[in-house]
Parts: sequence; structure tokens; C-alpha cells
Amino acid sequence: MAGVDLNPFAAAIARFRLLVAALRVCGVRALRNAPDFNTNIAVGDSLLHSPRRDRLDVGSASVRVGLEHVYATEDADDLRRILGRQYHVVVANPPYITPKDPALNQAYRDRFDACRGQYALTVPFMQLLFDLAAPIEGLEKHAGFVGQITANSFMRREFGKSLVEQHLSRLDLSLVVDTSGAYIPGHGTPTVILVGRNRAPVTSTVRTVMGILGEPQTPPDPARGIVWTAILNQVDRPGSQSAYASVEDIDRARLSRHPWSISGGGASDLRERIEAIRDRLADNTESVGFASFPGADEVFVVRRGDLERSGVDRALVRDFVTGESVRDWAVEESTAAFVPYDEALDPIPAAPDAAWWRRQWPYRAVTAATVGFGGRTRSDLGEPWWTWYRWIPSKYRTELSITFASVATHNHFALDRGGKVFKQSAPVIKLRVQATEDEHLGLLGL
Repeated sequence: MAGVDLNPFAAAIARFRLLVAALRVCGVRALRNAPDFNTNIAVGDSLLHSPRRDRLDVGSASVRVGLEHVYATEDADDLRRILGRQYHVVVANPPYITPKDPALNQAYRDRFDACRGQYALTVPFMQLLFDLAAPIEGLEKHAGFVGQITANSFMRREFGKSLVEQHLSRLDLSLVVDTSGAYIPGHGTPTVILVGRNRAPVTSTVRTVMGILGEPQTPPDPARGIVWTAILNQVDRPGSQSAYASVEDIDRARLSRHPWSISGGGASDLRERIEAIRDRLADNTESVGFASFPGADEVFVVRRGDLERSGVDRALVRDFVTGESVRDWAVEESTAAFVPYDEALDPIPAAPDAAWWRRQWPYRAVTAATVGFGGRTRSDLGEPWWTWYRWIPSKYRTELSITFASVATHNHFALDRGGKVFKQSAPVIKLRVQATEDEHLGLLGL
């Protein structure tokens, strides 16, 4: 048995617990009488120090760099030994966060090709876990097992598309359990359990435990929670359904497409029926997507009073809507933004004597240096430094819009009747120009 953790304290706790377990099995009650147990646990970043991404080509430059650079808290020799081999069983509870450090984010992206967009660490760890499970050539029936509990965000959000369709679809997933409704101490993030083997699929179906209702209250004993008990009682009974979970052997092809829908009680079937309808949103709208974003929020997005005290013309100040402010069919109280566009939605001209110019002038180097998707700054592109990084006039030519939160656990849509501007986290749905308010409300209700 072997293990790796980035946190030295977590590794120390694991070593201690393993020692206590070994002493108990041996019947030893005092540490002074204990044998010299060697716990096979290392401290380090398994995503960086595992050579598995390079197909065990430990002589490659990328592997050498990853293995040679270690921090004082990391165990270089143990990392090489533990991560340089494969195992019959791999179990993990990987972190659910998004890597914030740009260099580290790119390093993971370079080593794990399923990392797309603003990915969570769920993605590279899932690739790593299957890489560490031994695929025995010619003896596929002995391929290594993988079991993990992980954040379920990859199932729905765009960053999980490559992981699902190009990687998981080629592996032998055998069990998917929706644990988002179960009470798991220390887990505030909705989770899913995945079990599989590092080999090509051998059956046409995947056992799936689908959630219906969440835990009604915190159970005194989490191991005996209502939802968790329902999962344990039903996992071996396909076709069973309770108030909290239903179990089916679903067609593997359904889990080869992104996004996944594993809601129980018939919800997945209903979704498939809805998606089979040919009348789609795109056929009834002019556009769906972001309308604008400043590029340097700290320069343009401030409290309304600050702009008024600076003498900025009120015509250039609008309410600023973010995804977080779109909740429960309404736009909650939002902050304001300096919007340097005229009534025709064109950029206002330079005006060195204007109050807005004096306010924005100290920030010109910041806004001009904003880097676009193509890697060029606004200054390189010859764009006015006082305008927003992206501004799509067509999104603002008609007053009515339906905006929504781009990242949320539930649907959050709201009707806007004009006068606001939207950050990229609050995209907008624009119906055709002649669409009435009642038509907007009809779509909103749907």
C-alpha cells in the first residue's frame, strides 16, 4: 500500500493512523515495543511528479523537470518510487478547487490533456488515478481498479466535456453514484462516486445510483444517514426506487456524452424527452452569450456614489450585473459601472476636459495593457484605453433581455427591461427584435 498527499500534516496524520492500526492488529499496546514499521507515504504534488503522463518515459525533459524540482517538505525519492509504478487498486478523494496559481495551472494543463478552460483539479486527478491503475497487456481482466469520490462539477460544466467524451468514454466505468444529497462530514461540495477499471469497456451498461432527495437534516451518525443508507441498500438492486434514490443499469452511451444527467425518479428520462424536441432555444433567439466585460473591473466597476462625487455624467453610469446577483427571478442590488458609450452604443470620443477623463486617466496604463484572447494588448490593437475590453452593441440595441447566472447549482434567470450592463458571468438571451415582453416572460417561465 502506498499514498501521496501535498499537505505534510495530512501525510503525518495518515502515517500515525496506519501505525495505530498496525499496532492494534499486532496486539502491541506500547510504542516502545512496536516493530520498525515503514509506512509507504510520501509528501508531494502527485500531479507534477508522476511520470505516468509521459508514458513512463522518465528520460523526457518534462519528467526530469517535474521530478527534480521539489520543495523542502516534499519527499523526492519516495515520490519517484511511489508514482513511478502502477497498482491493482487506486482510491482517492482528490481536491475540488480550481488551481489559482497561473504557472501551476499551466503546468497541470501541459501534463494532462483533459484540462480545458477553467478546469477544477477533479480533471487531472481523474486522469492520474486511471494512469496509476495497472493495465496488464494481454490480461485485461486483471486491469487495475479505480475508486474515487470527487466533485460532480465536471458532469455539467464545460471544462468536463473533454474528460467525459475523450477519456472516460474509453474506460471501463462500472459504477456511478450520485452522492450530492448524502451528508458527508467536511464536504460542502456536491459529490459523485466513480468506480472503474483501466481497460476498454466490457459491458454496454453502467450501474448508476441516481439521487432524488437530499438528506433532510444532519444525521447524528453520518454513516447511518437516510440518503447514504438508501444508496447502500439499493446499489445492488437495479430497478429499485425509494424516496431518496433510484438505481438503473443505464446505456453506457449516455455517459459517453457531456453533460451527464444522473438525477433519479425519472428526471433523466424526462430530460432526454425534452432534448429530443426539435424546437430549440437557438431557433427562437437572435443570440445567447455574454454582452460585455470591462477587462479591468477595478477600474470601471465602482460604487455609484464614487462616480457621482468624481463628477462623471450620469448618462455614463449604469447598474452592473454579475452572475452572482442574478437570483430567484430577479437581479439583486448590484454595483455600478462607468460605461464609456453614447446613445448609439459607440465609444465616446476622447475628452481631456471632461470629469470622466480626469477620473480614468491615472488608469490608462492598466487598461491599455489588458491582454486579449489572442495574446495582444488593447494598446497593440489600437483600441481606446478608456473603453471596455469587450462591448457587443447588438446585445444592447433592444431593451428587453433575459440574463442568467453562468455558474450556479440551480437555474437562475431574470428579465431585464434595459438600462443595465452585464459582466461575462451574467450572459444574456436576446429574442428577435419584435418579440414582446409577454414572449420574454413566457420563455422566462419555461
